[in-house]
Amino acid sequence: MSLSEKLSRRIELFREEVEQWQDAHAEAMACLELQEALTFGLWLHQQINSAESQWYAAVDAEQIPFSETEETAIGKLYSLWLLPSVRLLQEIQRFESSGFHVDQANEFREAVEQSRSCAWTGPLSAEANERIQRFQSLSADELAALAKRHPPPASWFDEEDLD
Repeated sequence: MSLSEKLSRRIELFREEVEQWQDAHAEAMACLELQEALTFGLWLHQQINSAESQWYAAVDAEQIPFSETEETAIGKLYSLWLLPSVRLLQEIQRFESSGFHVDQANEFREAVEQSRSCAWTGPLSAEANERIQRFQSLSADELAALAKRHPPPASWFDEEDLD
């Protein structure tokens, strides 16, 4: 094999190495983007949980009357949250099966399971859809203010004594 052939072969190996590195780098960056999406999704899930807790706490404290429509609207929020979550679960699986560690993957899976148990699967009234749209349009500051105005009471988290 001539010197130019040897060098050509080595250049080809070098090119392949760079391409593999670029592919690995692109996958690592995609994993980071997935983790950012999970962080946002978990934050949004927490906002739904908080709104649900506040609403039930206000009902339990008899500050507002129970409304089946409102309860259904909260269930619909969980349903809406689940729509993009299915794809994220697939991406988590893909990255983990490729050997990546995906931060917050277990927390996200737990949030999906919790949402599935709370999700509404039936049709909503026009009024309920309007309430969902109003909730979805709230800014992060408005949601935080809502959470501060209606924190769940400590008793909400107490376990009932079954003895």
